[in-house]
Amino acid sequence: MRSKNVEDFYPLSPMQQGMLFHSLLEPDSGVYIEQVTCTLKGNLNLPAFQSAWEQIVQRHAILRTGFIGEKLKEPVQVVHKQVSLPVNVYDWTEIDPAEREDKLAALQQRERSQGFKLTNPPLMRLALVRTAQESMEFILTFHHLLMDGWSMPLVLQEFLQRYEALRRGRAVALGSVRPYRDYIAWLRQQDLTAAQEFWRQYLHGFLSPTPLVVANRDLRRLPDDASPATYLEEETWLSQEQTARLQAFARKQRLTLSSLVHAAWALLLSRYSGETDIVFGSTVSGRPTDLPGSESIIGLFINTLPVRLPVDEHRQVGEWLQDIQRNLVQVRQFEYTPLHQIQSWSQVQKGQPLFDSLLVFENFPTLPPPSGFSTPQSQPTDVQPSLLIENVRSVEQTNYPLNLVAGADQRLMLKLLFDARIFDREAIQRMLGHLQTLLQSFAEHPNAPLLELPMLTPDEQQQLLVAWNNTAASLSFDPVHYTIER
Repeated sequence: MRSKNVEDFYPLSPMQQGMLFHSLLEPDSGVYIEQVTCTLKGNLNLPAFQSAWEQIVQRHAILRTGFIGEKLKEPVQVVHKQVSLPVNVYDWTEIDPAEREDKLAALQQRERSQGFKLTNPPLMRLALVRTAQESMEFILTFHHLLMDGWSMPLVLQEFLQRYEALRRGRAVALGSVRPYRDYIAWLRQQDLTAAQEFWRQYLHGFLSPTPLVVANRDLRRLPDDASPATYLEEETWLSQEQTARLQAFARKQRLTLSSLVHAAWALLLSRYSGETDIVFGSTVSGRPTDLPGSESIIGLFINTLPVRLPVDEHRQVGEWLQDIQRNLVQVRQFEYTPLHQIQSWSQVQKGQPLFDSLLVFENFPTLPPPSGFSTPQSQPTDVQPSLLIENVRSVEQTNYPLNLVAGADQRLMLKLLFDARIFDREAIQRMLGHLQTLLQSFAEHPNAPLLELPMLTPDEQQQLLVAWNNTAASLSFDPVHYTIER
């Protein structure tokens, strides 16, 4: 701690502690290594690109932070004064496009597999792949300890602002930034007495995690020498029309789209497992309204909480959904509570998790054009942004075997991240189809009891009701002994 390059050090948030624990427990697993890839359109100025990112890292202390979790009574995060940000540049303009796609996937995997030494910041790396004169693939790989999904649009927006200013030789005034350590200080001031009372009552009577019946292997019976988790993903998208119908239904019922997704996930887990008392994890943004400026701080604010939803198939859909939303609002009053504390207050046996599946509903700030620059159609050429960010996609990995990620703009996206040792891809694809059907059923049958909501996809209904019932056969009216003789 006495190094001349140490600027500050302070404790971790509860979520950081959990991530650090799993990262140290399985250092080669890739757990909590995040990656964002996007396409940069324009004639990239490489020195301005590098300088912009160096300034961003210098402005936000969390991006110069390392983590020490071993041989200490309590882990700490250590902010360095100066760090060297790795930027690797590749020119693939001469490579065949089909081959280039495979090489890009291999590079992304290699960047994730490389991991980070958590004590040595920065825990992030940049890679640029030129694919055409004015097109590059940008890969940002970082450890989730540094920041959450809310932070990423903020970082990308700041990059665009700084890049444009540097390219034009202009100064950019972004004002002061509130440091992440202020959030840690806010957390330390929270009284857990009321939270403890709430969570004890909320989880009273819940004794074991909701089983993942769709799994082809039991998570807790994997052999000690089992291979590391390999996470795969499957996703589906509702059409614009289906999404608009669901959003209109939510507005009419005064529900959030997030509440509908939570409800559909609970109903699906109930039907798969046969249980009526369902608990799964839910990630909340965790940015407190009573911490001014928290919405613009770069850092890890998210927290994971248990959500307990009773499923009574005789309840009317609309009434049940209203109960779900009230349940979620109640839970989020105590969203700052550390998950390990909630676990200790529950009646689930020590050593068992509260849940094995996690739901993340993404509701992040959008990425506007760079400040001071508008879209090409609305401004003269000399003030157009020279660089556009397109086709943003991400890869993430948690320590939970099954993760549902949902988010909506014009279309609702449903993505399942799963441990391939435990689930097969076909089962996950069916699960996505069932989830989509249940969501659409909410809007189509708001006054029906839950038990009347269909879950099978149209293709499955066709197979079950038509194909498998097609038992017609030609009959012979010949004497029986003729038939036997033949």
